[in-house]
Amino acid sequence: MKKYLLAIIIGIFCLPFTGIAQSDGCSAATNLTVTANCSSPVSGTTIGATQTITGCVGTADDDVWYKFTATATSHIITVVPSASFDPVVQLFSGVCSSLVSLSCMDQGLTGDTETIFASGLTIGTVYTIRVYHYYAGSGSGTFTICVTPGPTPPSNDNCSNATLLTVNSTCSNTSATSYGATLSQTGCAGNADDDVWFKFVATNSVQTITVDPSASMDPVLELLSGTCSALTSLYCMDNGFTDGNEQIDAVGLIPGNTYYIRVYDYYTNTGGAPFQICVVGAPTPAPTNDEPCSAIQLPAVTSACDFLSFTTVGATTSTGAPTPASCAGGSAPQQGGFNNVPQPKDVWFKITVPASGIIAITTQPNYGSSDPVMAIYSGTCTSLTQIACSDDYNYPGTTNDYKPFIQASGLTPGATVFLRFWYFSGNTTNVF
Repeated sequence: MKKYLLAIIIGIFCLPFTGIAQSDGCSAATNLTVTANCSSPVSGTTIGATQTITGCVGTADDDVWYKFTATATSHIITVVPSASFDPVVQLFSGVCSSLVSLSCMDQGLTGDTETIFASGLTIGTVYTIRVYHYYAGSGSGTFTICVTPGPTPPSNDNCSNATLLTVNSTCSNTSATSYGATLSQTGCAGNADDDVWFKFVATNSVQTITVDPSASMDPVLELLSGTCSALTSLYCMDNGFTDGNEQIDAVGLIPGNTYYIRVYDYYTNTGGAPFQICVVGAPTPAPTNDEPCSAIQLPAVTSACDFLSFTTVGATTSTGAPTPASCAGGSAPQQGGFNNVPQPKDVWFKITVPASGIIAITTQPNYGSSDPVMAIYSGTCTSLTQIACSDDYNYPGTTNDYKPFIQASGLTPGATVFLRFWYFSGNTTNVF
């Protein structure tokens, strides 16, 4: 009877160690299959495990190991602990003899789920995961783990698809998220592995940009000028902490210019989070020639080409005027951008036809923004008929510079024609 009892006791003490050995070291990492969801996670335990390498945080004296083969460029690794287990989850690339830490996640407390949103992975590559209890020992020691596909990136994941924000006199928030976003370029602070993009057209030299994050997000807010292929960082704001607002009080902006905003969570592999964003600024006064009936009278036509400087900054779309058509040099439907959303912002001029009945109109090369459009009309300011429209034109003696050129003949001497000027993009206003 004593021998039988001893055999049972030995069997009981041996069972835990038999279960741990398969993943107690990196070389014995348990293989995980990427699944569509986490409805059937793999059960794990750190009880009886020993330290393999120094922990990235806390005490890794009970670390256990897993591995998976990436089936996409982003994956979600989820560890759900038992009540008295405070999990640390670490992701590595490389082989066991030369591991490279990609992420160390310890955002929660005892009993809280830890999640790594891994992006920038290489399909077909094997990655290694380490799990351990933050404190000495194993706590309650048990958990579940799963690896699932990453979320679909938001539409404004890249600068080229930046979401257009309207500048208002008071903060009118736009709801947004960085959940599932991927790295566009190196962050100005923290890790920009979930950056999303916005843009706005400055209405004044002073604009205020505010981001109000959700409870788990520590936002970084960046303002940039230029184009998506050649951006210049103007401001980088990271004054607050998790759930703290970030605000940029931008000065020296050029009204009519487009500026870009980048928002992301400061920390690595958080997967992103919802937030709200707004841009506040005083409206730009509309030019005096914003509508046909307030058109500026241009000087008498002569044989000399004397350039005069004007602006479309602050202009609105003249909805009462005919939609431009057959704009020479432009792409279909040849409406000079009036088929876009938002529509272009136009200004107006009056020209008295000279005795020759001929007028030639051109814009100054290398001045203002690219891709302006012009059209001329006969009639009155309330009843206009298009004579000609020019979009892209090969300026005499140069290659195509996307500047318009109109030459009209056979006009009635002494009659008034109306000139309409705008930039093709509804988001562009500038001098010309």
